[in-house]
Amino acid sequence: MIRLRPDIVISTGAGAVFFLLLWARLLGAHIVVVESFARFERASLFGRMAAPFAHDVVVQSAQLAKRYPKAAFFDPLVVLDTEPPPKQRLTFVTVGAVLPFDRLVTSAAELKASGTIEDRVLIQTGVGGVQPAGMDVVETLPFNDVLSLLRDASIVICHGGTGSIVTALREGCHVVAMPRLQSLGEVYDDHQAEIIDAFARRGLVLEANSAEELRAAVEATRSRPRVVATTDPTGLRSFLTAVIERKLASRRVILRGGVATKRQPAG
Repeated sequence: MIRLRPDIVISTGAGAVFFLLLWARLLGAHIVVVESFARFERASLFGRMAAPFAHDVVVQSAQLAKRYPKAAFFDPLVVLDTEPPPKQRLTFVTVGAVLPFDRLVTSAAELKASGTIEDRVLIQTGVGGVQPAGMDVVETLPFNDVLSLLRDASIVICHGGTGSIVTALREGCHVVAMPRLQSLGEVYDDHQAEIIDAFARRGLVLEANSAEELRAAVEATRSRPRVVATTDPTGLRSFLTAVIERKLASRRVILRGGVATKRQPAG
């Protein structure tokens, strides 16, 4: 940090970078703190610590904006005024790219075996994941194949990855999401629970933390309208671009022979 002396530092955290931000602030950098999308009502510990010395704070939910009165607010989620496309009787279960999530797979397979899920089920298990007997199972899928399945699937049961959730919402699927939990050794922290909660509070997904909750969520899709939603970072991108441009404009000063002079525009 001392060697590089950045002009601007933009960070979403987490706590491990707090002291880097503090050093950067002491060295004259412009600090921008962006609260995670997963933070819907409660500020993160990192945000509470870093906001007092940040030049700019950005939040991504209206509720959290109330806790940061001077923050800029940009909600990246957009619900489209679009009729959801027709679907086949297909439930697609996906654990994400490659890591297995056996609790999710086993829970979904039990729902199919019990008749709770009557549609055809295709399960993507991750590399080395459990493969329930009698099910259509693949370990991994090329992304284009995933998109093709999402265009057909009425219900998507997935882990709490933002990519999996948003991609399914773009295709107008019912989304039921189960988080990998730190307490069960499935992930290093509970960020997936926070992500799912943020989507659920916006009414976009159904959350399931157990096999029984998964059953209830799947049954709830039968009387729940599908929506089409996506992300649009245009506002946040424009805000950060303006911050960078202002900082660059303020740095049109160079040192010549130890004397500060204004840099003259080219031409």
